[in-house]
Amino acid sequence: MVAHIFQNGDKAYIIDNVRFLREVIVLKVTRDLCIIRYVDNGAVIRIRPSRLYETEKEAIDRLPPDAHPKKRNHWDYEMYH
Repeated sequence: MVAHIFQNGDKAYIIDNVRFLREVIVLKVTRDLCIIRYVDNGAVIRIRPSRLYETEKEAIDRLPPDAHPKKRNHWDYEMYH
């Protein structure tokens, strides 16, 4: 599999906490790190580009068997409980 080279402004997906699929926007790309913003809550973090997936399907295929892309994450739980 060839690694995708992300550019500023690209939409990507990340598997967060080993089980939650989250959509992100790439804000800045350096040689070995990307600064991303979560679409759902606006939080900004810095990660390695190897953790980003170009498509939702690609990210879902990499989820562990017991995870489900539509499960609520801890942010959702705190907002609704």
